[in-house]
Amino acid sequence: MHRFFATLDRIINHPYAKIAVALCLVATSGFEIHHEMELSESKVGAHHGLFVYGIALVVSALAEVSETAVQAHHSLEKDGPSHGV
Repeated sequence: MHRFFATLDRIINHPYAKIAVALCLVATSGFEIHHEMELSESKVGAHHGLFVYGIALVVSALAEVSETAVQAHHSLEKDGPSHGV
């Protein structure tokens, strides 16, 4: 059972999973905001907060991916590429 939760934790905390969840938040809340604008209603709702939170999650996850890519690049520059040896 511990192995299951460890695997689940790795999946949930993976940067690409975070991006996917964040994009779902942005898309669904964006749809609600668009629908509200079509109805000419101008009231602040939970979907506005979810949209902002989703954007913050996307930026955070992209920063994490970018940092990992920079670290990998520096590692390759320092050690040189390995050719399967």
